[in-house]
Amino acid sequence: NGLESRSTSEVLSDIGGISASSTDTLTNKTLTTPVINGFSGTGNGSITGDLTVTSTDAGSAEDPNLKLFRNSSSPADSDNIGTIQFQGRNDADQTTTYAEIQSQISDVTDGTEDGVLYFQVRRNGTLTSIANVSGGSGRFNISNGDLFLQTGADLIFEGATSNANETTLSVVDPTSDNTI
Repeated sequence: NGLESRSTSEVLSDIGGISASSTDTLTNKTLTTPVINGFSGTGNGSITGDLTVTSTDAGSAEDPNLKLFRNSSSPADSDNIGTIQFQGRNDADQTTTYAEIQSQISDVTDGTEDGVLYFQVRRNGTLTSIANVSGGSGRFNISNGDLFLQTGADLIFEGATSNANETTLSVVDPTSDNTI
C-alpha cells in the first residue's frame, strides 16, 4: 500500500511510533518485555509482576543497591524517610498492608545523626509495631509481643570484651510452664 518505498522511521512517524534509538517520552504506552538501561523522572509509577535489580559488578563492593532517598529541604528529628509495604487482599477484596518496614530520622544533627528502623505487622486488624532497631540507643527493642526462641535456640552473651569465652543461656525441655 505504498509503504514499501518508505523507511521504518517514516512509517513510525506517520503512525506515532518511536524508533529503538529514540529518546521520545512515553506517555500512556504499554511496553511488552522492555529493556531499560537507565531512567529518571517524577511522579508515581507501578510495575505489574516481579522487579529484579541485577548488578554485573565483579568487585567486592556492595551491589546492587536499592536506595530510598528523601531529599527534604528541612530535615527534622522524627521525619519518616521511607517505607516498604507488603500488601495483599483480604476476604472483602480490600487492599490491606499486612506488614511494613519503616525508617525514621531520630537525630538530624550533623556528626551525631541517628536513625530508627521499625518492623510492623498486622495484628487483629491493626498495623502494630513489633520491633525496632535504634541507632541512638544502640538497642533492638521488642514491643507488643514476646521474643519466642524456637527449639534449639540459645542466648549467647559475649561479655564486656570480645574474647574466647561467652555465657550461654540454654533451656532444656521443661516439664511445666515456667516464669523467670
